Amino acid sequence: MDIQSLRNQLVEAPLQHVPAWTVAAFDVNKGDLPRRKLDAKGMELYLKALANAGAPGVLLAASTGWGHARNFEEHQETLLQGGKMDLGTCVKQALLRIEDPLDKNKQLLVQLAQLDYGIVWTRRGSILPPTASDEEVAQNMLPLVSAAIDADLPVGIYSISTVDGAPLTPGAAAILLKMLGEKAKQVVAIKITEPNFETSTQLFLENEAFANKKIVQGWDAFYSKAMQAGKRADGLNQCGATSGAAACMVHAFKAMYELTTSENWADLQVLQSVVSEVFHSMQGEDKNVFPDLQTAKWVMGLGQPLTESRGEENAKTLLAKLVQLSNNGTSAPSVTLIIKSLLLMEESSYFNIPEKSILKQLQGKIP
Repeated sequence: MDIQSLRNQLVEAPLQHVPAWTVAAFDVNKGDLPRRKLDAKGMELYLKALANAGAPGVLLAASTGWGHARNFEEHQETLLQGGKMDLGTCVKQALLRIEDPLDKNKQLLVQLAQLDYGIVWTRRGSILPPTASDEEVAQNMLPLVSAAIDADLPVGIYSISTVDGAPLTPGAAAILLKMLGEKAKQVVAIKITEPNFETSTQLFLENEAFANKKIVQGWDAFYSKAMQAGKRADGLNQCGATSGAAACMVHAFKAMYELTTSENWADLQVLQSVVSEVFHSMQGEDKNVFPDLQTAKWVMGLGQPLTESRGEENAKTLLAKLVQLSNNGTSAPSVTLIIKSLLLMEESSYFNIPEKSILKQLQGKIP
Protein backbone atom coordinates (compact mmCIF):
# COMPACT_ATOMS: atom_id res chain seq x y z
CA MET A 1 0.00 0.00 0.00
CA ASP A 2 1.30 3.47 -0.85
CA ILE A 3 1.74 5.94 1.98
CA GLN A 4 -1.10 8.25 0.93
CA SER A 5 -3.58 5.38 0.90
CA LEU A 6 -2.43 4.43 4.40
CA ARG A 7 -2.83 8.00 5.62
CA ASN A 8 -6.32 8.15 4.13
CA GLN A 9 -7.26 4.95 5.96
CA LEU A 10 -5.88 6.28 9.23
CA VAL A 11 -8.00 9.43 8.93
CA GLU A 12 -11.17 7.70 7.74
CA ALA A 13 -11.11 4.86 10.27
CA PRO A 14 -8.63 5.41 13.14
CA LEU A 15 -9.99 2.63 15.35
CA GLN A 16 -9.35 0.07 12.62
CA HIS A 17 -6.06 1.37 11.21
CA VAL A 18 -4.01 3.08 13.94
CA PRO A 19 -1.62 0.26 14.93
CA ALA A 20 -2.92 -1.96 17.70
CA TRP A 21 0.48 -1.61 19.36
CA THR A 22 3.55 0.42 18.64
CA VAL A 23 7.13 0.18 19.85
CA ALA A 24 8.59 3.45 21.15
CA ALA A 25 11.96 2.64 19.63
CA PHE A 26 15.44 3.16 21.02
CA ASP A 27 17.91 5.51 19.42
CA VAL A 28 21.00 3.66 18.16
CA ASN A 29 24.23 5.56 18.69
CA LYS A 30 27.94 5.29 18.01
CA GLY A 31 31.01 7.35 18.78
CA ASP A 32 32.37 8.88 21.94
CA LEU A 33 31.53 11.45 24.56
CA PRO A 34 30.91 14.30 25.06
CA ARG A 35 28.21 13.74 22.39
CA ARG A 36 27.62 10.57 20.45
CA LYS A 37 26.24 10.34 16.90
CA LEU A 38 23.26 8.59 15.36
CA ASP A 39 24.17 5.17 13.95
CA ALA A 40 21.89 5.16 10.89
CA LYS A 41 22.86 1.66 9.76
CA GLY A 42 22.41 0.27 13.26
CA MET A 43 19.05 2.01 13.60
CA GLU A 44 17.84 0.52 10.33
CA LEU A 45 18.86 -2.99 11.38
CA TYR A 46 17.14 -2.56 14.73
CA LEU A 47 13.90 -1.13 13.31
CA LYS A 48 13.72 -3.88 10.71
CA ALA A 49 14.24 -6.46 13.46
CA LEU A 50 11.32 -4.96 15.42
CA ALA A 51 9.13 -5.08 12.31
CA ASN A 52 10.17 -8.67 11.57
CA ALA A 53 9.36 -9.60 15.19
CA GLY A 54 5.77 -8.55 14.52
CA ALA A 55 5.58 -4.92 15.66
CA PRO A 56 2.80 -3.23 13.64
CA GLY A 57 4.15 0.24 14.42
CA VAL A 58 7.28 2.06 15.57
CA LEU A 59 7.53 5.54 17.07
CA LEU A 60 10.77 7.44 16.49
CA ALA A 61 12.30 10.20 18.62
CA ALA A 62 10.14 9.67 21.72
CA SER A 63 11.61 9.73 25.21
CA THR A 64 12.54 6.02 25.02
CA GLY A 65 14.88 7.06 22.21
CA TRP A 66 16.07 10.11 24.12
CA GLY A 67 14.39 12.45 21.66
CA HIS A 68 14.07 15.00 24.47
CA ALA A 69 17.89 15.21 24.82
CA ARG A 70 18.79 16.02 21.22
CA ASN A 71 19.25 19.41 19.65
CA PHE A 72 16.98 20.18 16.71
CA GLU A 73 19.49 19.12 14.07
CA GLU A 74 20.03 15.75 15.76
CA HIS A 75 16.29 15.31 16.19
CA GLN A 76 15.71 16.13 12.53
CA GLU A 77 18.42 13.71 11.41
CA THR A 78 16.83 10.86 13.39
CA LEU A 79 13.45 11.42 11.75
CA LEU A 80 14.76 11.98 8.23
CA GLN A 81 17.01 8.93 8.35
CA GLY A 82 14.18 6.83 9.78
CA GLY A 83 11.87 7.98 7.02
CA LYS A 84 14.15 6.42 4.41
CA MET A 85 14.01 2.95 5.97
CA ASP A 86 11.66 0.40 4.45
CA LEU A 87 9.82 -1.42 7.26
CA GLY A 88 7.16 -3.05 5.10
CA THR A 89 3.71 -2.84 6.69
CA CYS A 90 5.06 -1.56 10.03
CA VAL A 91 3.66 1.97 10.40
CA LYS A 92 6.37 4.55 11.10
CA GLN A 93 5.43 7.41 13.39
CA ALA A 94 7.35 10.57 14.30
CA LEU A 95 7.27 12.67 17.45
CA LEU A 96 7.73 16.41 16.94
CA ARG A 97 8.75 18.54 19.89
CA ILE A 98 6.43 21.46 20.47
CA GLU A 99 9.31 23.29 22.22
CA ASP A 100 11.21 23.60 18.92
CA PRO A 101 10.70 26.80 16.86
CA LEU A 102 7.50 26.57 14.84
CA ASP A 103 9.20 27.61 11.59
CA LYS A 104 11.70 24.77 11.93
CA ASN A 105 8.95 22.29 12.73
CA LYS A 106 6.98 23.45 9.69
CA GLN A 107 10.01 22.83 7.46
CA LEU A 108 10.47 19.42 9.04
CA LEU A 109 6.81 18.56 8.48
CA VAL A 110 7.19 19.27 4.76
CA GLN A 111 10.08 16.83 4.68
CA LEU A 112 8.26 14.18 6.72
CA ALA A 113 5.23 14.39 4.42
CA GLN A 114 7.47 13.31 1.54
CA LEU A 115 8.60 10.23 3.47
CA ASP A 116 6.54 7.22 4.55
CA TYR A 117 5.43 8.31 8.00
CA GLY A 118 1.87 7.35 8.85
CA ILE A 119 1.33 9.55 11.92
CA VAL A 120 3.02 12.62 13.37
CA TRP A 121 2.68 13.14 17.12
CA THR A 122 3.15 16.14 19.35
CA ARG A 123 2.83 16.69 23.10
CA ARG A 124 1.18 19.15 25.44
CA GLY A 125 4.63 20.64 25.85
CA SER A 126 6.79 21.67 28.79
CA ILE A 127 6.97 25.42 28.11
CA LEU A 128 3.60 26.13 29.70
CA PRO A 129 3.41 25.95 33.51
CA PRO A 130 1.53 23.04 35.12
CA THR A 131 -1.16 25.53 36.13
CA ALA A 132 -1.95 26.55 32.53
CA SER A 133 -5.65 26.49 31.68
CA ASP A 134 -7.15 24.08 29.17
CA GLU A 135 -7.66 26.99 26.78
CA GLU A 136 -4.00 28.01 27.06
CA VAL A 137 -2.83 24.44 26.43
CA ALA A 138 -5.07 24.07 23.38
CA GLN A 139 -4.00 27.45 22.01
CA ASN A 140 -0.34 26.50 22.48
CA MET A 141 -0.75 23.20 20.61
CA LEU A 142 -2.91 24.60 17.80
CA PRO A 143 -0.19 26.04 15.49
CA LEU A 144 1.89 22.86 15.32
CA VAL A 145 -1.11 20.52 15.02
CA SER A 146 -2.55 22.76 12.28
CA ALA A 147 0.78 22.76 10.46
CA ALA A 148 0.89 18.96 10.50
CA ILE A 149 -2.66 18.80 9.15
CA ASP A 150 -1.79 21.35 6.46
CA ALA A 151 1.06 19.03 5.45
CA ASP A 152 -1.67 16.37 4.96
CA LEU A 153 -0.37 14.18 7.78
CA PRO A 154 -2.52 12.25 10.27
CA VAL A 155 -1.84 13.60 13.75
CA GLY A 156 -1.67 12.18 17.26
CA ILE A 157 -1.62 14.27 20.43
CA TYR A 158 0.19 13.16 23.52
CA SER A 159 -0.08 13.43 27.31
CA ILE A 160 3.10 12.66 29.31
CA SER A 161 3.49 14.44 32.62
CA THR A 162 6.93 12.96 33.32
CA VAL A 163 8.23 15.07 30.41
CA ASP A 164 5.81 17.99 30.31
CA GLY A 165 5.20 18.57 34.02
CA ALA A 166 1.42 18.26 33.65
CA PRO A 167 -1.03 16.11 31.69
CA LEU A 168 -2.96 16.94 28.57
CA THR A 169 -6.47 16.96 30.01
CA PRO A 170 -9.59 15.78 28.15
CA GLY A 171 -10.84 19.35 28.40
CA ALA A 172 -7.79 20.80 26.65
CA ALA A 173 -7.91 18.10 23.96
CA ALA A 174 -11.62 18.75 23.35
CA ILE A 175 -11.01 22.50 23.03
CA LEU A 176 -8.18 21.83 20.56
CA LEU A 177 -10.47 19.69 18.39
CA LYS A 178 -13.12 22.41 18.47
CA MET A 179 -10.54 25.02 17.44
CA LEU A 180 -9.52 22.83 14.51
CA GLY A 181 -13.07 22.62 13.19
CA GLU A 182 -13.34 20.34 10.15
CA LYS A 183 -9.59 19.71 10.36
CA ALA A 184 -10.14 17.84 13.63
CA LYS A 185 -10.89 14.68 11.66
CA GLN A 186 -7.19 14.43 10.90
CA VAL A 187 -6.37 14.02 14.61
CA VAL A 188 -6.54 10.24 14.68
CA ALA A 189 -5.19 9.30 18.12
CA ILE A 190 -4.52 10.49 21.65
CA LYS A 191 -1.69 8.86 23.58
CA ILE A 192 -1.89 8.75 27.38
CA THR A 193 1.27 8.10 29.41
CA GLU A 194 0.12 8.95 32.90
CA PRO A 195 0.57 7.10 36.24
CA ASN A 196 -3.15 7.02 37.10
CA PHE A 197 -5.52 5.20 34.72
CA GLU A 198 -8.80 6.45 36.18
CA THR A 199 -7.86 10.14 35.99
CA SER A 200 -6.34 9.94 32.51
CA THR A 201 -7.08 7.12 30.04
CA GLN A 202 -10.51 6.32 31.52
CA LEU A 203 -11.65 9.94 31.22
CA PHE A 204 -10.67 10.08 27.54
CA LEU A 205 -12.59 6.85 26.88
CA GLU A 206 -15.69 8.25 28.57
CA ASN A 207 -15.66 11.54 26.62
CA GLU A 208 -17.84 11.51 23.49
CA ALA A 209 -15.58 14.09 21.85
CA PHE A 210 -13.03 11.31 21.32
CA ALA A 211 -15.37 8.45 20.39
CA ASN A 212 -13.73 8.04 16.98
CA LYS A 213 -10.14 8.63 18.12
CA LYS A 214 -7.78 5.80 19.04
CA ILE A 215 -6.88 6.12 22.71
CA VAL A 216 -3.32 4.86 22.97
CA GLN A 217 -2.19 3.60 26.38
CA GLY A 218 1.42 4.54 27.05
CA TRP A 219 1.88 3.61 30.72
CA ASP A 220 2.69 -0.07 30.34
CA ALA A 221 1.28 -1.26 33.67
CA PHE A 222 -2.22 -0.30 32.49
CA TYR A 223 -2.12 -2.21 29.20
CA SER A 224 -4.55 -4.97 30.21
CA LYS A 225 -6.90 -2.51 31.94
CA ALA A 226 -6.95 -0.27 28.86
CA MET A 227 -7.58 -3.08 26.40
CA GLN A 228 -10.52 -4.33 28.46
CA ALA A 229 -11.91 -0.83 28.94
CA GLY A 230 -11.57 -0.06 25.23
CA LYS A 231 -13.74 -2.97 24.03
CA ARG A 232 -16.82 -1.72 22.16
CA ALA A 233 -20.13 -3.30 21.29
CA ASP A 234 -19.32 -3.08 17.56
CA GLY A 235 -16.34 -5.41 18.05
CA LEU A 236 -13.71 -2.71 17.71
CA ASN A 237 -11.29 -1.72 20.44
CA GLN A 238 -10.91 2.00 20.99
CA CYS A 239 -7.64 1.43 22.83
CA GLY A 240 -4.22 0.70 21.45
CA ALA A 241 -0.80 0.93 23.06
CA THR A 242 2.59 2.48 22.54
CA SER A 243 5.27 0.93 24.69
CA GLY A 244 8.79 1.87 25.72
CA ALA A 245 9.10 -1.54 27.35
CA ALA A 246 8.47 -3.12 23.94
CA ALA A 247 11.72 -1.55 22.72
CA CYS A 248 13.55 -4.22 24.70
CA MET A 249 10.76 -6.80 25.18
CA VAL A 250 9.12 -6.90 21.73
CA HIS A 251 8.40 -10.64 21.72
CA ALA A 252 6.73 -10.39 25.11
CA PHE A 253 4.62 -7.46 23.97
CA LYS A 254 3.53 -9.34 20.84
CA ALA A 255 2.45 -12.22 23.08
CA MET A 256 0.54 -9.74 25.27
CA TYR A 257 -1.36 -8.51 22.23
CA GLU A 258 -2.16 -12.06 21.13
CA LEU A 259 -3.55 -12.82 24.59
CA THR A 260 -5.62 -9.65 24.31
CA THR A 261 -7.18 -10.68 21.00
CA SER A 262 -8.14 -14.05 22.49
CA GLU A 263 -9.39 -12.29 25.65
CA ASN A 264 -7.18 -14.48 27.80
CA TRP A 265 -7.03 -11.93 30.58
CA ALA A 266 -5.63 -14.30 33.21
CA ASP A 267 -2.54 -15.26 31.20
CA LEU A 268 -2.17 -11.66 30.06
CA GLN A 269 -2.02 -10.55 33.68
CA VAL A 270 0.78 -13.03 34.40
CA LEU A 271 2.82 -11.90 31.39
CA GLN A 272 2.18 -8.21 32.00
CA SER A 273 3.25 -8.52 35.63
CA VAL A 274 6.56 -10.13 34.60
CA VAL A 275 7.16 -7.47 31.96
CA SER A 276 6.43 -4.80 34.58
CA GLU A 277 8.83 -6.35 37.10
CA VAL A 278 11.63 -6.41 34.53
CA PHE A 279 10.72 -2.87 33.46
CA HIS A 280 10.80 -1.62 37.06
CA SER A 281 14.11 -3.35 37.78
CA MET A 282 15.71 -0.48 35.85
CA GLN A 283 13.87 2.14 37.90
CA GLY A 284 15.01 4.19 40.86
CA GLU A 285 13.11 4.94 44.06
CA ASP A 286 10.47 7.17 42.45
CA LYS A 287 7.97 4.81 40.80
CA ASN A 288 6.32 7.72 38.97
CA VAL A 289 9.49 8.22 36.93
CA PHE A 290 10.17 5.98 33.97
CA PRO A 291 12.92 3.35 34.25
CA ASP A 292 16.35 3.83 32.71
CA LEU A 293 15.69 1.94 29.49
CA GLN A 294 19.05 3.07 28.13
CA THR A 295 20.45 0.28 30.30
CA ALA A 296 18.40 -2.25 28.33
CA LYS A 297 19.58 -0.60 25.11
CA TRP A 298 23.17 -1.16 26.18
CA VAL A 299 22.43 -4.79 27.11
CA MET A 300 20.99 -5.33 23.62
CA GLY A 301 24.17 -3.99 22.01
CA LEU A 302 22.48 -0.91 20.54
CA GLY A 303 24.98 1.60 21.87
CA GLN A 304 25.25 4.19 24.60
CA PRO A 305 23.11 7.19 25.56
CA LEU A 306 23.76 10.41 23.69
CA THR A 307 25.69 12.13 26.48
CA GLU A 308 26.18 9.41 29.11
CA SER A 309 27.41 5.83 29.50
CA ARG A 310 25.96 2.56 30.75
CA GLY A 311 27.73 -0.68 31.65
CA GLU A 312 27.73 -3.87 33.70
CA GLU A 313 27.05 -2.06 36.98
CA ASN A 314 23.88 -0.52 35.57
CA ALA A 315 22.70 -3.87 34.21
CA LYS A 316 23.02 -5.78 37.51
CA THR A 317 19.48 -5.23 38.75
CA LEU A 318 17.99 -6.12 35.35
CA LEU A 319 19.95 -9.37 35.11
CA ALA A 320 19.26 -10.25 38.74
CA LYS A 321 15.53 -9.79 38.17
CA LEU A 322 15.64 -12.11 35.14
CA VAL A 323 17.39 -14.76 37.22
CA GLN A 324 14.87 -14.42 40.04
CA LEU A 325 11.85 -14.65 37.74
CA SER A 326 13.29 -17.54 35.74
CA ASN A 327 13.26 -19.64 38.93
CA ASN A 328 9.51 -19.16 39.24
CA GLY A 329 7.61 -21.77 37.23
CA THR A 330 4.74 -19.38 36.52
CA SER A 331 7.01 -16.57 35.35
CA ALA A 332 9.64 -18.59 33.47
CA PRO A 333 7.83 -18.71 30.07
CA SER A 334 7.52 -14.93 30.15
CA VAL A 335 11.22 -14.56 30.96
CA THR A 336 12.01 -16.69 27.91
CA LEU A 337 10.20 -14.15 25.71
CA ILE A 338 12.03 -11.26 27.35
CA ILE A 339 15.47 -12.84 26.92
CA LYS A 340 14.64 -13.57 23.29
CA SER A 341 13.81 -9.88 22.93
CA LEU A 342 17.05 -8.73 24.59
CA LEU A 343 18.87 -10.97 22.12
CA LEU A 344 16.93 -9.49 19.19
CA MET A 345 20.11 -8.52 17.34
CA GLU A 346 22.14 -11.68 18.04
CA GLU A 347 22.03 -12.86 14.41
CA SER A 348 23.52 -9.60 13.15
CA SER A 349 27.31 -9.40 13.01
CA TYR A 350 27.00 -5.61 13.13
CA PHE A 351 26.25 -5.58 16.87
CA ASN A 352 28.29 -6.61 19.88
CA ILE A 353 25.90 -7.72 22.64
CA PRO A 354 27.88 -7.20 25.86
CA GLU A 355 25.84 -9.53 28.08
CA LYS A 356 25.13 -12.13 25.39
CA SER A 357 26.86 -15.02 27.16
CA ILE A 358 24.99 -14.34 30.42
CA LEU A 359 21.65 -14.11 28.63
CA LYS A 360 22.33 -17.29 26.62
CA GLN A 361 23.30 -19.20 29.77
CA LEU A 362 20.14 -18.10 31.52
CA GLN A 363 18.07 -18.91 28.44
CA GLY A 364 19.49 -22.43 28.40
CA LYS A 365 18.55 -23.08 32.03
CA ILE A 366 14.85 -22.24 31.60
CA PRO A 367 12.77 -25.37 30.99
